[in-house]
Amino acid sequence: MRVTSDEYFQKNTNNQRPIWVRANDANAIPVVGLDRDADYIVAVAAIAAVDGKGACIRLVVDDFTPDLSTRIAALLGQIGLGTHACDLIIDCAEDVASSATAQGLVWKALLDQLPAMNEWRSLTVAAAAFPAALPAAAYRPHGTSPRSDWLGYKALIRMLPKGYRKPTFSDYAVAHPRTELMDPRMLDPNAKIKYTIDDAWFIAMGVQVKKFGRAQYADVCRIITHATPPIFYGAAFSYGDEYIDECANRGGSTGGASTWPTVASNHHITKVVSDVASLNAV
Repeated sequence: MRVTSDEYFQKNTNNQRPIWVRANDANAIPVVGLDRDADYIVAVAAIAAVDGKGACIRLVVDDFTPDLSTRIAALLGQIGLGTHACDLIIDCAEDVASSATAQGLVWKALLDQLPAMNEWRSLTVAAAAFPAALPAAAYRPHGTSPRSDWLGYKALIRMLPKGYRKPTFSDYAVAHPRTELMDPRMLDPNAKIKYTIDDAWFIAMGVQVKKFGRAQYADVCRIITHATPPIFYGAAFSYGDEYIDECANRGGSTGGASTWPTVASNHHITKVVSDVASLNAV
């Protein structure tokens, strides 16, 4: 049975008010796509109506069909918002060309098909180039993997004509979008730190954590802080960098299972924000 956004909110008010984002006044924006079911769309409309923060429309490559404009207009009508109240993301996910120019051309072709390009509250292109697997043979004690998504974005910016709206950039940080369901009790992963540099990820890798212990993370951190040529951005760059420096050089904690993904993601986000700001300042 279809319900209106008002009816949805009345039925779900007791569940929605205590949620973390409202309790902490976080600036959360609901995300919706063209393939979402009716109940999902009603929920987004209800959240947008109550919070007054608009919504985000996420488009994937398969959405770019001849009726794209009609489908977007219908979705906007269903959530009760105009383009000026919505952020728009074109997300290629893991479908990233190894050639920067090719990826730039893909994004440019998709942008050219976008209706009302200059009316969206924000415009972003996104992709996920981080590798799905990190084999020890390629990354121990260290190795690199190209940030093909970022390289493609830089190529896109170079090819945009004067006056063309410049989208911003988003990625999936230091993770691949497809994750496998695995029992951690059956695994003994290698110690590793994923460290974002200018146009690549620098991967420092040790050996199995359960078998050889977490103390090795100090050595893995030193691979980053003492790399030649230098790649380390310094302890003051981000929380993640400070943690790496403390572990490598000052007897800091070697952390737990969630520590190093947090460290890597914090450094990555800081680096990407700096990259985007520097590129768009030119």
